[in-house]
Amino acid sequence: MKRLHKIPIGKRVYVDESGINTYLQRGYGRALRGQKIEEGKPGSRFNRINVIGALCGNEYFSVECYKHSTDSIYFLDWFENSLLNEIPEGCTVILDNAKYHPKGAASQGGKRKGAAAVSSALFA
Repeated sequence: MKRLHKIPIGKRVYVDESGINTYLQRGYGRALRGQKIEEGKPGSRFNRINVIGALCGNEYFSVECYKHSTDSIYFLDWFENSLLNEIPEGCTVILDNAKYHPKGAASQGGKRKGAAAVSSALFA
């Protein structure tokens, strides 16, 4: 944690992603003894909506919603072409340890645009 305290609060950019499944039906149900549950199960796939964005102080940057999975190709494209163009120069981008965060590539992209990218695991 000592390392995190060396970064001014106004220069910390926290990045995170989240997903929401729209499939809210249960595969099983309960009924009183002797009664039957009459409910169909849809045959179509459920939707997933993902959100990615960054927070620096009280300001949000590069918030995007999308319906595909997050992978390293999408993340790196978002990081280099959206996030780094919006955040102030000289910031430190703090990433969680998601498997699709290509740490080395994100760090190199950040250095080209005057930012640093680090994993939150380094502050634990």
